[in-house]
Amino acid sequence: MKIAICAIAKEEGLYLTEWIAYHKLLGFDIIIADNGGDDNTSSLLQKFHANKIIYRINFIDYPTSPQIPAYRALARVAKKLKYDIIIFLDIDEFFSCSFPPKELIPENGVDYVSNLFNKHKLSQLSLHWICYGSKTDTDDTTKPVLSRFMHHSNEEEFWNVNTKSFVKINEYFTFLNWFYKGPPIFGVHFQPTANKKWLIDNTLYKKMDFTKKNSYNNGCILHFQLKSWAEYQRKIKRGDAAFTNNKNNKDYFKVHDYNYEKTELSEVLLNQLTTQIHRYNELNIIYKKSDNIDGIHLSKGLSNVGDQFKIKYKLLMFIKNLFGL
Repeated sequence: MKIAICAIAKEEGLYLTEWIAYHKLLGFDIIIADNGGDDNTSSLLQKFHANKIIYRINFIDYPTSPQIPAYRALARVAKKLKYDIIIFLDIDEFFSCSFPPKELIPENGVDYVSNLFNKHKLSQLSLHWICYGSKTDTDDTTKPVLSRFMHHSNEEEFWNVNTKSFVKINEYFTFLNWFYKGPPIFGVHFQPTANKKWLIDNTLYKKMDFTKKNSYNNGCILHFQLKSWAEYQRKIKRGDAAFTNNKNNKDYFKVHDYNYEKTELSEVLLNQLTTQIHRYNELNIIYKKSDNIDGIHLSKGLSNVGDQFKIKYKLLMFIKNLFGL
């Protein structure tokens, strides 16, 4: 199976190389919507695209709340490139087939996910967060996030109930596209249209009301949403990609600063990661303007996050049941 990790990136220059290196070592392809910013995010993405490490689409000029429109564009690109499965991740999220993460090889990444989809004939696989706090022994941002932040929430922490989901790409493109003027993508955590065989916590579901119990039986998402306070202040300034009102503030930082348990990653994994980062840092920028791929025109559609979600979801399910989709 062809699997791609999709993301939107804005002012992520400090973290992009590590995030890309980590997931490429696991065998995943990567498609990124470049939302620009005031750092070197765009130049890095152009370099990686030119060297055929990722597939970049230009999303720099999208005005406000670009995340869901970018996801629509990314889904369309993934379909065009004939991917079977995609997942939407943020640049502060790392997929792992286990906790703690194992060696960074395809058997623990793309092959692992493919085998789960084949074994259970899945339409969607959702994995819970493990949320990390700000406690660290170093403020050196040239070192990998995975080596700087090792303190995290315990398994029972409610915030971990949030998931990110691998989804069969054909679940986005059905008759319902006509109604929504594009892929019916509502939010960032799961896709309710892909509910035929939906695996969470070793249980198969066919509706949105799945378990609120956290477990990591089929993998997890390491979520470094804060990092240090200095780094988080840059996140506050950048703004929120999903909502007009920016949720990032000092109070949010305090509430979600989980430092209850410590898990050190293996030396083997960290050596693999730092070696790959070094290789990527040595690449030349050979980007040409002719390589530009415009994603704005691919972002159109009616689906969005916010208060309209429940109404749209109920209407969507009514149409699905009516036509047996």
